[in-house]
Amino acid sequence: MKNNLENITNHIIKEILTVNPENNVGHIKEILAKKARQFEIIGYVYVVDHAQKLVGVISLKEILQANNESLSEKLMIKNIISIREDDHPEKVVHLALKYGFWSIPVVDKEKHLLGVIPHKTILSIFHHKVREDVLRSGGIHHKIKEIESLETPVSRLVRARLPSLFIGLLGGLVAAAIISNFESFLNEYIILASFIPVIVYLSDAIGTQSQTLVIRMIALEPNFSLRRYLFREIKIGSLLGFIFAISLFAAVFFGWGNLILEL
Repeated sequence: MKNNLENITNHIIKEILTVNPENNVGHIKEILAKKARQFEIIGYVYVVDHAQKLVGVISLKEILQANNESLSEKLMIKNIISIREDDHPEKVVHLALKYGFWSIPVVDKEKHLLGVIPHKTILSIFHHKVREDVLRSGGIHHKIKEIESLETPVSRLVRARLPSLFIGLLGGLVAAAIISNFESFLNEYIILASFIPVIVYLSDAIGTQSQTLVIRMIALEPNFSLRRYLFREIKIGSLLGFIFAISLFAAVFFGWGNLILEL
């Protein structure tokens, strides 16, 4: 993400309900009754100590169901899911999707509560990332707003799309060079040329599947290991190749009955 989306502090909401561990539910309900309109989000109550360090979180549902005498420190969840102010905004989306949160608290290095990222912002970041990944999956690496705007010059759009197309051209030339080495064999068994579209389709389909999955993993898993994923995809591709090789062998055997063609 670029520009203002790169800095998580640009999305922080500070108008939130915070209480101390010794405050009881009755006190929290009084605050809600008097100042509810002052808070931008009230789905969670954030518990901070006297140094303003985040020590717990209580859902509004638990507040409404608890007795007025119940203390915040007894109700709060101490295992807090939060992000640092220097984290990438994509981490917010990852945590929200993984744990089903409507908002994510933001803290500094000393765990001081700075504010929260609301669900509207989380959805906005997620939407931006999806659009970005869709463009990248099509080989377009450029700013989203420029790509989607009709005012963007044609020359700039061409530059954004050329790199991936040149890579595809290079791959096609390599494939053509490999096929040309079998020219004499193809001349003798011209029927083999009929299977080239099948091979092209299968390789493209498997590649597209892998590309789609790896983009999704990169977007949702901050600790994504590309090396481990590539090793797994190599094993999956090898197994799929073996399965389709057997399938084609059987199809040629029953369709053409030519052992040399099968091999």
